[in-house]
Amino acid sequence: MPMIAGRAGGASQIMAAVRRRRKKSPPIAGEKEGATLGLKWKDVGAKRPTEGKELQNDGLSKALLRQNMRGVLHYVFSVEEFKEFHVRGLQLNSFVRAGPSYYVPDETPEPEELKPWFVRWTNNVFNVLNSLSLQACLYLVFVIVFQNLAGTMRRREEYYMTMHVMNKFVTTPFDSQHNTFETIRRASDIYEWGNQVLWPGFFGDAGPCNPFVGLPNTLQNKGCNDDAWPDGDGPHHLVGASPLGLDELVRRMDMLDWTEGILIKQGRAAPQNCAGLHQIGQCYPELERGIYTSSTQTYGWLYNISHPDEEPEIRWRYFSARNLGGNPGGQTSAAIPSMRQYDTDGFIAVVIPFFSEIYLEEQHDLVDWVVDYRLHYVNATNGKTPRYYCVRLSHNGRDMHQVCDPTTNRRDGSGKMTGVVRAAVENMWNDLKRGHYLDSRSRVLTITLQLNSNHVGVRSRFTLMLELTALGAIFPSYDVETRILDEAALDDMLLYAQISMVMVAFFAMLELIELIRQGPIDYVQNFWHLMDWGNYIIFLQVYFQVVQVRQTIENPDCSSFLCANIGYFDDWKAMGEYRICKQYLALCVCLQLFKITKFTSQLVPKMGLMSNVLRHAAIDIFFFAIVFFNSLLAFSTMLYVQLGPVMEDFYDQGPAIVSLFRALFGDFDLDEVMNQSSGYMNALLFLVYLFVAIFIMLSLFLAILAEAQAAVREREAIKKVDDPNFNEFGVMHTCWDFLGFGYRRVRQTLYPEEEAPACKCSPRRHRFSPTAVPGPEPPPTVDAMVKDLRGEVKTISEIVNTLCREVVLLRSNGLVGTPEGWLAPDGTLRGTGEHGARDDADGGVVSVEDARRMRLGIHAEIHAEMVSVEDARRMRLVVEGLDAKLTKKLEQIDERLAKREKVAAIERKGHLPAGKSRPSPLVNERTAAGAASDFQPIAAQSWLAGTTAAGGG
Repeated sequence: MPMIAGRAGGASQIMAAVRRRRKKSPPIAGEKEGATLGLKWKDVGAKRPTEGKELQNDGLSKALLRQNMRGVLHYVFSVEEFKEFHVRGLQLNSFVRAGPSYYVPDETPEPEELKPWFVRWTNNVFNVLNSLSLQACLYLVFVIVFQNLAGTMRRREEYYMTMHVMNKFVTTPFDSQHNTFETIRRASDIYEWGNQVLWPGFFGDAGPCNPFVGLPNTLQNKGCNDDAWPDGDGPHHLVGASPLGLDELVRRMDMLDWTEGILIKQGRAAPQNCAGLHQIGQCYPELERGIYTSSTQTYGWLYNISHPDEEPEIRWRYFSARNLGGNPGGQTSAAIPSMRQYDTDGFIAVVIPFFSEIYLEEQHDLVDWVVDYRLHYVNATNGKTPRYYCVRLSHNGRDMHQVCDPTTNRRDGSGKMTGVVRAAVENMWNDLKRGHYLDSRSRVLTITLQLNSNHVGVRSRFTLMLELTALGAIFPSYDVETRILDEAALDDMLLYAQISMVMVAFFAMLELIELIRQGPIDYVQNFWHLMDWGNYIIFLQVYFQVVQVRQTIENPDCSSFLCANIGYFDDWKAMGEYRICKQYLALCVCLQLFKITKFTSQLVPKMGLMSNVLRHAAIDIFFFAIVFFNSLLAFSTMLYVQLGPVMEDFYDQGPAIVSLFRALFGDFDLDEVMNQSSGYMNALLFLVYLFVAIFIMLSLFLAILAEAQAAVREREAIKKVDDPNFNEFGVMHTCWDFLGFGYRRVRQTLYPEEEAPACKCSPRRHRFSPTAVPGPEPPPTVDAMVKDLRGEVKTISEIVNTLCREVVLLRSNGLVGTPEGWLAPDGTLRGTGEHGARDDADGGVVSVEDARRMRLGIHAEIHAEMVSVEDARRMRLVVEGLDAKLTKKLEQIDERLAKREKVAAIERKGHLPAGKSRPSPLVNERTAAGAASDFQPIAAQSWLAGTTAAGGG
C-alpha cells in the first residue's frame, strides 16, 4: 500500500507538472522562468569561445549566417521560427558557428503570449507608432511645418533690398575712372566716394549739383539745392530743378528708411615695441583683437587759426565697445586676404536724419545741452505727423549739431525744401577730411548703415569696412544682415517653432524606444539614426535661437552712452541672433529633406540606390578622403609657397586649400598663374595637381562608387531570388495593383454582361479581393524554369528516339530495295501457301497474276517509304539544330547554378573572399543545381550517334 500510494503521488506530481507546462508557451530548448533562451543570439566574433558546448544544427547556423551577411550582430527569432530548428541541449554557455563568426544565446524577454495584457497592449501601441507608414506621414507633416517656419524667416524681398543697396553704394562709380567702393586704394578715394556716392545715395540719388562739395559753410557756398526733382537741365538734371516737398521725402524715406542713423567708426593703432624689426620712427603694427594694440589717445588736427595756442577745434575721443553699445565679440572682415576680427571700440561720427512734428531751432553744443530729438521725432510706429525734415550730427560723439529744414513756409513746414539737411551732412563729412580723421595710424574704418524698407517689412544692417593696413594697402569689404519686420511673421515663427518642438520630442521618444529595442551597438550602426539625432540637436538650437530673437527684439538694450545720449541704437544683437538662427535653420532643413530619402528608399526600394551605395562604400570613401586630403594639402602647401606672395588665391594656407578644391570643378585661372610667374614652373606644378586630382584621384573615387553599386545590384538580385514577393517598386507596385483591381471592379459593375478579354493570365486571388480574379502570372523561380526545361527536353528526346527507331527499322529491313527480302527460302512469297499463291483469310491461295500485282503495290509502298526516309534525314538536321540550342541554354543555366553552388561551398567553409558581397544561401536552388548538373541532354546526342552508325552518316 505505501508503494502504491507513492506511485500515485508521483503520478499526481507528473500530471501537475504537465498542467503547469501546458499553461506556458510551447516547449523551447533552454526555457527559463520569465525568459526564453535561444530566441536571441549575439555575435561574439571569429574567436571560438573557450567554454561551453558547440551546437551542431545546420538550420540554425544557416539562419544566423544570413544575418551575419547583412551585418546584424544581434538577431531575435520568433517562437515559431526557433521551433523549426529542433535545437537539443541548448544551455546558456552553448555556442554555434555561423560562417566566420560564433553566436551565443542571449536571454530574451518571454514570448508575447506570456506577457500581461497591459504589456502586450503597450507593445502594440509602440509597434503602431514605429510603423513605417505612420512615421512617414508624421514626418511629412513635420517637414511642412518646418517649411512654414523657414518661410517666416525668409522673403525674396530681402534679396531685392540687398541688390538695391549694393547698386546705390557699392557698384556705383565715384570718379571718371569708374572706380567703385571695391576699388578704393587710398584715403582720398574714401572722401571722394562719400561725396559722390554715399550721401547722394541717401538724398534721392541726385547731385551733387556742382563740383564744390563740402566747402566750409556749405549751404552758403554751394549755391544750389540738391533736394530737387530731376526735372532741370545740365548734369543730373539739377540746373533749375524744382525743390522737393515734405510729402515726397516721406514717401522716399519709406522706400529706404535710414532714420536710425549712420555710424562712422575708426580703429587706430597704438605704438608698439616690434621685436626683431627696425623702424625709422615708432612701430604701428596691425590691430589684433583683445591684445590692446588699438589706440585710445585723443587726437585732432584742425587748429583754431585765431588762437593757435588753444587745442584744436575738432578733437576725436575714444569710446569703448560698451559706451557704443557694440558687439563685444567684435566685427569680422569680409575681405578674403584679411578675414581679421576687430574690436568694436574706436573714434566715431554719427548722422541721424529724422522727421519732426515741430520745428527745432539749430543748435551747436555738447550733446548733453542739445534738445533730445526723440521727444518730437516721427517714425513708422509712433503715429505722429511729420512736418519738418531734420538731422542730428556729431563728428566726434561729444559735440552735437542739430538743424531742421525750415522750408519756404517755416510756419507750418508746407513749403519746398531748401537743402539745409544735405548741406549739413556734406559739411560734417568734409570736416572729417579737413580734420585729418584718417591718417597713417588708421587701421580700420567701419560705416554701419541700418536701413528699413517699410513697404515690404525688411530690415538690413549693411556694414561697409575699409581696412587700412600697416603696409598702406586698403582692403574694402562689406557684410549684409537682414531680417523681417512683420510682427505677424514673428508670431508665426514662434508658433511653428513650438509645434515643431512637440513633434521633435515625439520623434525623439520613438528613437529612444528603438534604441532600447535594438541595443546601442546595432542602433548606432544605422546611419539614419545618427542623422536623426543630429537633426534633433540642431533643431533645439533653432528653437532656442527663435526664443532669443523674440526676446532681443521685444527688449532692446539702450543703456549705452551712444543710445541714451546721442540717440543712436545699434541693433547688432537682434541681427546677429537672427543670422545664427537662419544658419541653424538652414542646416536643419537640409537634414530634414535628406531624411526623406530614408522613407522613399523603404517605401520604394528602387529609390534607395544612392543611400545603399554610400552605405556600402562608406569605409572606403572615408579612408580615400584621408588620402585625398593629404594629397590636396601637399599641393596646396607647395603652391602657397610658390604663388602666395603674388596671388590672392594662395596668400595663405586656408585660401590655397579652398582654391584647389575650386579647381576640381574647373574654377581656376591658369593665365593668372602664368602672368604672376617668371617661367613655366608654377604652371607645370599646377597642371600636375590637376592631373593627379582629376585623372587619378577622381577616377579612384568613381571606381569605389562603381564597385559599391555593383555589390548593391548583386544583393538586390539575390534578394529577388530569396523573396519571390519582393518588388523593387514597393508601394508604387501596390498602388498600381489596387488601381487595376478598382478598374476591373468598376468595369464589371458598368458592363456585367461583357465577356472578359482573352489574355495570358492565370486566375489568382488578388490581395484586395476575396474572390479569384484574372491576373498576370507571378514570375517563375529558377527551380520552376529548370523543371520546365527538363520536361521540354524529355519530351523532345522521346520524339527523337521514336524517329530514330523508325529510321533504323527502315534501313535494316530487307524489304527495302531487294526482292529477296520478301521471298521465302523455298522461292515462294513470304506468307503464301505451298502452291506459290498467298494465303487468304480462309487458307486459300492467290494466283501468280495476283502476286505480280501485289509486287507492284509493294514497290509503290517501298518508294513511299524511301520518301519518308528523306523526310527523316531532313528532320534530323532540324533536331540537330534544336539540340545545339538547347545544349547552349542548359550550359548557361549550369554555369549560373554552379556559381550558386560555389557560394554554398564557401558558406560550408565558413568564409567569403575579401571584397566580395555576401549573398543569402539558397538551399533549394543548390538542390536544383545538383539535379540540373546531373542531367545532361544525351538523349538527342545518343540517337544521332546511333543513326550515323546505322546509316553510314
